[in-house]
Amino acid sequence: VSGGGGGVRRPGDWTCPGCHAHNFASRSVCFKCKNAKAGGSGGGGGSVHGADSFGGGKAPEPAGGPSAGNFRPGDWICTGCRAHNFASRSACFKCKQRKAGGAAEAAGGGGGSGGSGGAAPENFRSGDWMCNNCRAHNFASRAACFKCSSKPS
Repeated sequence: VSGGGGGVRRPGDWTCPGCHAHNFASRSVCFKCKNAKAGGSGGGGGSVHGADSFGGGKAPEPAGGPSAGNFRPGDWICTGCRAHNFASRSACFKCKQRKAGGAAEAAGGGGGSGGSGGAAPENFRSGDWMCNNCRAHNFASRAACFKCSSKPS
């Protein structure tokens, strides 16, 4: 989570309107997609409370869709709510709709302790687990989900 601060937000931090990354208050340009901070020098761009821990939560979706700088290979747009999702997700972070096209289901048998079926993300390592509550990918070292604090079953 280098450069973006992870889930710890401080006064003045801002959420990029382009890629929804969490940026430190000292940044005038997004560390991830290089978009300029919205609103000039103000605190701007996102809520300190209510955003999910990797930037995503409450910032509005860009009207023109994802730009090439924000989108990485394998990333996808949810057909339900138009949110930009990372390639590792098999369901939308925002509305929980499954990825269209069945690519995630066809990729493998789920394995690990993911629980309710579906394929594990490509970066899944031995012992990693998918939260049954919010479907977040958790590292093997975690005893509870980093996102919702649920325990693995």
